[in-house]
Amino acid sequence: MQEELVSAEPVRFFAPPTSASGVFSGWLGVYLDTSGTHSVNWGEIAAIVEDACRHAAPKALVSDLDDRSR
Repeated sequence: MQEELVSAEPVRFFAPPTSASGVFSGWLGVYLDTSGTHSVNWGEIAAIVEDACRHAAPKALVSDLDDRSR
């Protein structure tokens, strides 16, 4: 997803540099100081964060989140 968003909208998204220990590998950076047609869409950011949490969280936690949203 990182690669897709960065290449599609480099004005809004970036790939943070990976540290020597691998921190930030695959992370998605978001420019928060954009305006006009490139302004931050907080609904989109919320969806990206939720998707990332679902990807990284234990299955039981994701299941609990699904149960609460019903």
